[in-house]
Amino acid sequence: MGRALCRSLFRTSALTPLPEGRGWSARAALMIDHPIFQGHFPGRPVTPGMAMVQLAQQLLSEGLSQEVHLRTARAIKFLSPLEPAIGTELDIVLRITGEEGSSYTCDIHGTCGERAVFSLKGSFAPRT
Repeated sequence: MGRALCRSLFRTSALTPLPEGRGWSARAALMIDHPIFQGHFPGRPVTPGMAMVQLAQQLLSEGLSQEVHLRTARAIKFLSPLEPAIGTELDIVLRITGEEGSSYTCDIHGTCGERAVFSLKGSFAPRT
């Protein structure tokens, strides 16, 4: 999923630093009239999981002030569907849990209201 498509699917708030330190939070509003929902899935639109992973990567790049990519994923879980008919705002928390060289180990969670939508544990590295 390209950066432009992801930007057209979500409208994001500014990153807010986490009070406990290394990380940020942001809110992303779904653009419910986006054409992707016509095909994913007809009659019951669901936000593609990879769109949420791409959004997390973009927000992390913004927080770190450098372009990063997902290098390794220890776990990516899609816990409940993000359906525009049920909720249109995704709250994302990005925590940096470690650094090794130029790579960052992260724990990322997305929620819609009280409902967990996705979690990602992995490492991100600068784009070369």
